[in-house]
Amino acid sequence: MAALAHAGLAYEKTQSFEVMEYLESLGLRADYHPFHSSINALIAYIEEKGTSDAVIEYFLSKGASFEVYDKGDGGTPLHSRARFNEVSFLELALKHGANPNIKRIKGEEEYSWDE
Repeated sequence: MAALAHAGLAYEKTQSFEVMEYLESLGLRADYHPFHSSINALIAYIEEKGTSDAVIEYFLSKGASFEVYDKGDGGTPLHSRARFNEVSFLELALKHGANPNIKRIKGEEEYSWDE
């Protein structure tokens, strides 16, 4: 997932998906995330300060999603980024269709978007 995220950063310089497509041809998947983690290529790309709408849409078209759950706390990347007030991540995610009403898979909603 990190390799695809870094290839996304390379896109910002080259304006070509060639490296990303090559990595996918080797078997890397944008939607893959380890069971214990809520990080896929899309999330990793934004965490690495990637901001290209084209790259984000590319990852989404390949099945990556903002709706991946962390096995430990049951939250999604939106929950953890809201907790730490990472506004730029949240703005990009919401701009690209992340569900602002997503619930944790363990227990009650820890934070509300209305707070």
